Amino acid sequence: MSSETKTTPVQNWVLNAKEGVMALPRTIIDPLCPTRFTREAEPIRAAILSRAEFIERSKAEQDFRYKQIIPYIVLQHARKFLLIRRTPKQGETRLHDKFSLGIGGHINTIDKAEGDILETGMRRELNEEIKVHREEACRLVGVINDDTKEVDRVHLGLVYLLTCKTPGFTNREPEAYTALWQTPDEIAAVLEQMESWAKIVYEEIIRNKPA
Repeated sequence: MSSETKTTPVQNWVLNAKEGVMALPRTIIDPLCPTRFTREAEPIRAAILSRAEFIERSKAEQDFRYKQIIPYIVLQHARKFLLIRRTPKQGETRLHDKFSLGIGGHINTIDKAEGDILETGMRRELNEEIKVHREEACRLVGVINDDTKEVDRVHLGLVYLLTCKTPGFTNREPEAYTALWQTPDEIAAVLEQMESWAKIVYEEIIRNKPA
């Protein structure tokens, strides 16, 4: 293969993989992220880009040797965060009626390898659910590797913090969830009704974030 046509590992995933979801073996994840949350996200990110696989989603949900990669985007404006409540019409039945602090979903083979496939997948998931009217910055701030719940045992969360310049946004799936800007104190009041990842984000990022 000539240098002009040589593909990167990420491009090979997209060219060769059957339709599926991106996943990484636990044998790679656990040494890099031995606790439920780490701010040291770059080693995990690099491992995903070099060693992740695409697996049929129905199989991945039952295979505890792997964790599916989920971008989890937390929206912030000033000192408020977007608190989401999932309705029974939302796809993941294990999260119905739970409060959340993140927009997220799987990285699929449709996320073309043009640039950063994780960024592409993250943006696609965000834009499918919420349109941010004016964005200031978005950065990867941590990784969730938690096994507390059944749903967590097969998912790895890449936590992005997206800062909005204005509070304006459009909920593109109003049948699936409601969304409202809330202060850390208001979020704390519903902590026990939150999904597990939202609790981790609150404890690790929001509660200790400087004003």
